[in-house]
Amino acid sequence: MIREMKTLFLIRHAKSDWNDHTLSDIERPLNHRGERNAPTMAQRAGCKWSKPDLILCSPALRARQTAEKFSEYWWNDTETKICNELYEGSASVILDLFSGSSDKIRSLVAVFHNPVITNLTNLLASTNLSNIPTCGITYLQLNKPNWGNLEVGSCSLEEFDFPKKDSN
Repeated sequence: MIREMKTLFLIRHAKSDWNDHTLSDIERPLNHRGERNAPTMAQRAGCKWSKPDLILCSPALRARQTAEKFSEYWWNDTETKICNELYEGSASVILDLFSGSSDKIRSLVAVFHNPVITNLTNLLASTNLSNIPTCGITYLQLNKPNWGNLEVGSCSLEEFDFPKKDSN
């Protein structure tokens, strides 16, 4: 029996607005650049990759707004599950969250924050990326057929895309 490999997409939220100092960190919305970049990246993703099976998102407003933009162009009616671990959790806590996913899930998307997204990508794929910019996407392939096998070095980095990639 051939088992499908698992795919993991890690998306850093789009650029957020720091102008309103009365807002808490979790309440910060997207700024104009974030509002522009998120649909652009979502369209790129939707053209390249199949609709994911599970969407996990930080409860932070900027992450939820990013996920909403991606939903319009990539995963449409797939339910987005809000996970506090993606806002406050360490790489280890988030790794546990992902590895507990049902093996019926073939592809998983998580929308969350730096520096954890960069650290987790580097750990999972044994890479040395210095920074995943806002609205950046890493596409990882789990080299084993079960989410429970997700661990340090168990993935390959298939693609790394970000808003300014084509303009460099």
